[in-house]
Amino acid sequence: MPYTRLFIAPLLLAVLSACSTYVPPPSKPTATLVMYMENATPTPRMRIGRAVAFEDQECGAPRTSHVINSAISMEDVDEIPRKQIAAEQEFTFAIEASHVLWGGNSGCSVTATFTPKAGQTYDARMYTRGNSQRCEMIIVDQDNHEVPSTRPAYSCLPGMNGINKNGQGWYKAISVSVTIVR
Repeated sequence: MPYTRLFIAPLLLAVLSACSTYVPPPSKPTATLVMYMENATPTPRMRIGRAVAFEDQECGAPRTSHVINSAISMEDVDEIPRKQIAAEQEFTFAIEASHVLWGGNSGCSVTATFTPKAGQTYDARMYTRGNSQRCEMIIVDQDNHEVPSTRPAYSCLPGMNGINKNGQGWYKAISVSVTIVR
């Protein structure tokens, strides 16, 4: 009998059915966060990117994560749509890029905390290296100056293999066989 191999996007369901959407506190000062992902290993692949806010630097309780925004693309450089975030207080978030590859999926995420100033615009730039084996993120202000931030040892966003060190990638071989009966 003929069969077809399927390769499943690992976090597509997570992106579509993730936790609640992030909304800054009402009547509080806000800043703008623009998020970019750049892949240094250009090959045709689908990329799922998402940014998630957390209650605190310890990643909060399981129900305190909120999706800031997400994007699906095949480009080497992607922008996740900009978002208003809380200002004048610590803001903890993670950016993750997952790649759908032939035979498996890979990804990497970075978590950081910084204190945005009201009315300012910040860029969070994530760079993926070595076919998702590692990634790094810098946060810059609207004058392109790097903003001080702290990073926990482990990312708040787990990969398909569980919790990873901040900026350390993961890979998971996936294949599903489907038998078509005629």
